[in-house]
Amino acid sequence: MNSSRARLAWGFVAALGSAIFFGLNATATKILYAPETPSHTDPLGLIAARSVWTLPLFFALGIATLPRNRRPPSTAEIGLFFLSGICYGPATTAMYALGVGRTSAAHAVLLLSLAAPIASILAVAFLRERLQLIRVLALAIGTIGGAALTFSRSTSGSSPYGDAMILVMVAGWGVMLIAMRVLNRTYPPLFVAAVMGTLGSLILVGFSAVTHRLGEAQLPLRYHDLRTILAFDIELVVMLSVAGQILQSVALRVLGVVLASLITGYGSIFFGLIGSFVILREQFSVWGIIAGVLLLIALALALIEPPSRSAERYQRTTAATVIPDLES
Repeated sequence: MNSSRARLAWGFVAALGSAIFFGLNATATKILYAPETPSHTDPLGLIAARSVWTLPLFFALGIATLPRNRRPPSTAEIGLFFLSGICYGPATTAMYALGVGRTSAAHAVLLLSLAAPIASILAVAFLRERLQLIRVLALAIGTIGGAALTFSRSTSGSSPYGDAMILVMVAGWGVMLIAMRVLNRTYPPLFVAAVMGTLGSLILVGFSAVTHRLGEAQLPLRYHDLRTILAFDIELVVMLSVAGQILQSVALRVLGVVLASLITGYGSIFFGLIGSFVILREQFSVWGIIAGVLLLIALALALIEPPSRSAERYQRTTAATVIPDLES
């Protein structure tokens, strides 16, 4: 039991850690779009710069964590690796950058509340993961919170077009979690995150070359102001793209899709709202505040461990819960 609790604790820490970096994504992106930021850029420019700088980091991580004495990947596994790369690159990274450019950071964060229900439905349908009652309650409250968002209007210029792009990103994120979860059963989570990030970044680098925006990759070399360093170098490149994906992969290995998506999705809302309200000074209507409260309640419920023998039952419904050697 103690061993099971320790593994679950590691999974909770990994999920909450990734939630911090995912939640501050919209805040950092808005900062880089702001005219007062010296490195002021647009969505396509940000996609180019981020993909160019994250590509070598993911590639190096993949080489460092390459499984030894491992059989060649099957056709299905190769397909899942490419699917995860497409979801990470065009479907999530690109769509989020484009969406945040057309809606408020607060709306972008709150729309992430729909990620957990989508991922949970996919996990139940394709992976046969089971939903415990307390998780169902968390999903229900979180979905109601997301619905309350439709009655709100941010003072920072939200738009249906921008919100639609965020929804595409949310759907892509759900599919990505399923692919990563299946691959994590065979490969170390760091290696899975590395291959996914390498493929996704490579696709975006190719897209940036076609759109003649690769020159934007010089952004961190041209600008050394504090806002650019914190928002781009630290948050978007290191913490979000690399550390966040690694922590998410570990959380999926330990907790499974349902619980990991609940904690990551609703946790990112908490930290994202802090960023949009405190750093960006965005304001929300009363409906937005109600939505935020409901989503925080959903996060709290997701963190509650079900009573008596829950650990054993949960371990039986989610395979391969032992945190592997990071290099094997």
